[in-house]
Amino acid sequence: MAPAPRLRCITTVYNDGQDLLTAVDAMLAQSFGDFELILVDDGSGPVTREVLAGLDDPRLRLVTQGN
Repeated sequence: MAPAPRLRCITTVYNDGQDLLTAVDAMLAQSFGDFELILVDDGSGPVTREVLAGLDDPRLRLVTQGN
């Protein structure tokens, strides 16, 4: 089992579309890389779900729930 990351960040997502991609890309570009970003999708529509489906980084974890 891999050790836990030094930092965990949680952010909520609801119909953020491309703004979500901008925010996630900024987080992934940080020089500090020992983190996990947990994205909690609160029942977003198809545009945001498409953005989420395109994210592929081991530091990301997606949690989905209905609104």
